[in-house]
Amino acid sequence: MALLSLSLEEQREGLVVRVRGDATDRSLGLLNQELERVAQRRPRVVVVDLGGATRISNAALGSVLALRDTLGRARSDVRVAVGTCAGGGGCARTALSEANINPALSVFGTVEEALKG
Repeated sequence: MALLSLSLEEQREGLVVRVRGDATDRSLGLLNQELERVAQRRPRVVVVDLGGATRISNAALGSVLALRDTLGRARSDVRVAVGTCAGGGGCARTALSEANINPALSVFGTVEEALKG
């Protein structure tokens, strides 16, 4: 099990939230706390980078959807970059597909593509 690590990176085009390690029910408190801090900042564009996640639970994806809902009211845009998982195999894309929430999120292959929109 890889511990969850989150970092924020200011880009000219928006704020990038990098998710590394296991984004599972066990680490949900940390994920929610960080996403709340992001929501309070009300950036125009937020990219949640799931490419470094080794595992992603449905609850963690629900937290991303909650961020989208919260910031959507502030006319902010939340986008997701899936890349390939740190463990290989593209687990972010698979998790989104299995949870059937792809249509609810703006999903991109890379952070760069997501920042461009």
